[in-house]
Amino acid sequence: MENINQGSVVSLKCGGPPMVVEEITSDNQVRCYWFDTDEQLHREYIPSTILEILEPQVCEKHSHQTDA
Repeated sequence: MENINQGSVVSLKCGGPPMVVEEITSDNQVRCYWFDTDEQLHREYIPSTILEILEPQVCEKHSHQTDA
């Protein structure tokens, strides 16, 4: 597994939404959660072999700036 840890942001190697790693089992199943386009929460166990880590990105919706 390529340094996938709890809290990592991943996606399927073939594409799809960003998912957050919630748990990694002893048999390398990764429990991920994500929101679909209707903002419905999903959770699923996915084999680690079909996941890739995404580069960290700033979420515009939740970023905060303060004026100095």
